[in-house]
Amino acid sequence: MPELPDVEVYKHHLEAHGLRKVIDRVELRSADRMLGDTDASSLHRRLEGHTLTDTARHGKYLFAHIGGDGWLVLHFGMTGYVAYGENSEADPEHNVLVLFYKDGSHLAFNCRRKLGAIALTESPGAFVEKKGLGPDATSLSENHFSGLLKERGGTVKGFLMNQELLAGLGNIYSDEVLFQAGIHPKTRLDSLDASQRKALYRAMQKVIKAAIKAEAEPERMPDDFLTPQRGQRNAKCPFCGGPPKRISASGRHAWYCPCRQPEPQS
Repeated sequence: MPELPDVEVYKHHLEAHGLRKVIDRVELRSADRMLGDTDASSLHRRLEGHTLTDTARHGKYLFAHIGGDGWLVLHFGMTGYVAYGENSEADPEHNVLVLFYKDGSHLAFNCRRKLGAIALTESPGAFVEKKGLGPDATSLSENHFSGLLKERGGTVKGFLMNQELLAGLGNIYSDEVLFQAGIHPKTRLDSLDASQRKALYRAMQKVIKAAIKAEAEPERMPDDFLTPQRGQRNAKCPFCGGPPKRISASGRHAWYCPCRQPEPQS
């Protein structure tokens, strides 16, 4: 599933290829269930003949400002991504939204499983409030992050993935943050000491920055990351060389290595 680093990469693609160009035509392809409160006629009316002038991101949501008339919102679900083409052909089977520009290029939102969302909003802030999203993982100070941890129960894995508390991380990058911080996925929040909370915050910022730099491609991530090994046959921990383990934590599969992440004391 695309998480914060992936969506930040899509944001960069949109900024590089989709802004300040007049949208000649909009195509929606079997996307009805992705529109929610938005309807197809509103999308056509508010996009065609207009330009996208700016971008924003909050957690896993990408926003594109429609010159003078609100914002387009994209959520990528399990399989979504954006793709740019320099010609007027946009044939991939799972494109659900295609913006055709007057210069002959196009920008496509591809979402094979159609678990994402397409919406319109008056502002990113209004959308975030309506959805009840927590603060973006990149916007928190260390003190704010530590305060959130101290105020909650449950496991650290569950906290990192709860979009109402912290927007942006999912299953993959929460595992990497915990691996880098040396904290087991099932560790209880109320058992974390000040040094562990600090390590968790710093690991989160490190992982997000490194993943964005690598354009969210596992093979381009640092050598000390677990993500490139995740789910691979004959996977090896980059520190001990042993096999990472998979467990169930907070209702999801979690990968970790006992050499860095000892099981919490019961």
